[in-house]
Amino acid sequence: MKTSRPFAFALVFAAACGGGGSTVDLPTSSYEGPVASSDVAGGESIWAANCAGCHSEQAGAYGPRVHDLALTPARMREQIREGSGRMPGFGAGEISGDQLENLLAFLQSVNGVATPVTTP
Repeated sequence: MKTSRPFAFALVFAAACGGGGSTVDLPTSSYEGPVASSDVAGGESIWAANCAGCHSEQAGAYGPRVHDLALTPARMREQIREGSGRMPGFGAGEISGDQLENLLAFLQSVNGVATPVTTP
């Protein structure tokens, strides 16, 4: 079977930026809740393995820079699980629930995920 160059490039690009684009059919409300981890180092390793290839300036920034986005935890969970545009979704088989929360802890440390405001 002969594969066209644009199609082959798309397959390589998808693999380099996270995989096959798994999606999770969950209502958006299922993503609600605070970040359930404080393991920033663990989240940084998930970031390096799955996200930095497309979202870091060193990698050519195929995706937007997530530092200082300050998305809500629910919105970031939804983005990671479902993807959008060129970003594939990462299902639980690719990034477990615990790993996702660690990733959110890392993203919170760089203001990619907003830290909730607490009132005294």
